[in-house]
Amino acid sequence: MVSVRILDIIKEENSGRNVIVLSDETGRTLLIFVAAAEALALAAGIRKSQFPRPMTFDMVCNLLKKAQVRISTVDISSLREGVFYSTIRFKSGETESEIDARPSDAMAIAVRLDVPIRVSEEVMTAAATEAGRLAQGMVALLKYIDEKVKQLASEKGWSAPDLLADPGEIQVTSLLSEQ
Repeated sequence: MVSVRILDIIKEENSGRNVIVLSDETGRTLLIFVAAAEALALAAGIRKSQFPRPMTFDMVCNLLKKAQVRISTVDISSLREGVFYSTIRFKSGETESEIDARPSDAMAIAVRLDVPIRVSEEVMTAAATEAGRLAQGMVALLKYIDEKVKQLASEKGWSAPDLLADPGEIQVTSLLSEQ
């Protein structure tokens, strides 16, 4: 397993896609696309946002603490058919166990409890990109999606906006930056 840290959680404004950006100490970067609710829950945990009432992940963490369950690691353990799988490893009394969890949910708990996040070497090898190629890859992906949208619009007789006429106009917002 390779230790990673969350570099950022970004939202591409035109499409609304959210991505968690993880990085290991060598600079390999892993992107995990998530829904808006999961992205916001993770960002709130990282920022240590306070709410008048406990949010779901805060309540889960409070429950774990009261039950004296200690999370040891969150492991992104496999990638199958484009879907990441993770496990939460924990200890209750003398019993060590693990449960299956979506990576976004597992990481939302990990950041609240200050638990290490790890990725299997197999997943990093298969899915990570070098940090220097990250931006280039994102623009290429967005161009590909833009071409597919235009193709579908043409086939259906719809008018499609020129979403990526200038890749420099892509608006990306960090969910972790102070706003």
